[in-house]
Amino acid sequence: MLLSDDMSKITKDREKLVEQIVPGAGTPGIPLDLHARTMPRLIRLVCSDKEGEAPRGTIKVAPGLGVWSVVSLSNWGDYKARIGVSNHSLELGDDKGKGYHTFNVWTNVYKYQPGGDNVTFERTLNSHETQIVVVKPVVPGVPTYIGSTFHFTSGFEIFKFESKTNPNHGSLQVTFKPGHFKPDGIAFFFLPCIWAEGGYNDDVIVHVNNRVIKSENFKMAATLDDGTVLAVKCGLEKTAMEISIVW
Repeated sequence: MLLSDDMSKITKDREKLVEQIVPGAGTPGIPLDLHARTMPRLIRLVCSDKEGEAPRGTIKVAPGLGVWSVVSLSNWGDYKARIGVSNHSLELGDDKGKGYHTFNVWTNVYKYQPGGDNVTFERTLNSHETQIVVVKPVVPGVPTYIGSTFHFTSGFEIFKFESKTNPNHGSLQVTFKPGHFKPDGIAFFFLPCIWAEGGYNDDVIVHVNNRVIKSENFKMAATLDDGTVLAVKCGLEKTAMEISIVW
């Protein structure tokens, strides 16, 4: 990704965008429609925890995070348009057909998208607008780090990820790499357990750097058939930050 702005003159709003793409992932994405148009509208970057050398257009991430795609959707036309990409064009790892976690990087919005044989991830874009969308499969029974407002890949910023589950309880622990990321923000997690509205407050304990945080600093972002999406407010410190969740 290129930054064409004079960095000394950009506004505070655009500074936030820069913080989410720095440092770079070190690997260019692959245009998916290069032969169909002069300026590609779809660019895909794959994130993978598989062992071995990373294929072209793929970055390696910490073990346990899985395989997912980050896609750039661009509208180079003069009018507002719907731009989308098919699930068949994305690398989505252990896709069980249970739907997808999607995370809009610029707006920091989580959205669940139902699964199916042919799923299109679409966004309405203004003229010359680009959005970056993270797409991860919903894997029943498996705790998942969905992403955060810290880095556009929703995974490059992670140093270590571990999780444990049994039929009634579970835990996960994620350690962020130190430095270079937004000093505060929100991280999203999928927990394979379902609570009634507000009921999770009594059953979920969240630690940030070994300190229990108050329940007002985390909330239920979505309830799915196979679990709950939890949003946790947190801040990256000068040393690596760790989040642990027990339920």
